[in-house]
Amino acid sequence: MATDIKLPELGEGVSEGELIKWLVQPGDSVKADQPIAEVMTDKATVEVPTPISGTVKELKFNPGQLVKVDAVMITLDASGAGATAKPVPASQELASKPVPAATSPANLREWSHDSGEIAGVG
Repeated sequence: MATDIKLPELGEGVSEGELIKWLVQPGDSVKADQPIAEVMTDKATVEVPTPISGTVKELKFNPGQLVKVDAVMITLDASGAGATAKPVPASQELASKPVPAATSPANLREWSHDSGEIAGVG
């Protein structure tokens, strides 16, 4: 059974992204959550995962083209075992990465640093 995979929401206010490169080719077998493409937005470059397992049938865009959120990017043959839908936002990967603690005066005291020792970057 052919299943169309759409570009998921990539973040708040992001309506499209540029396809940088495909990480799969027609005929390749993919597993759920496997990255299938790299897409660059005005905020970040993200790997887009497939929500289901299957075999790549057709790539709908070429690298360099703009892809709108909810546009069909790829068609998979989802026949066989493991072809269950599991929606995963592309931004989930970014959300799961730890964010470093802010350098506040309290943190500097905790680390025994004087704020005068820290060079500004802005």
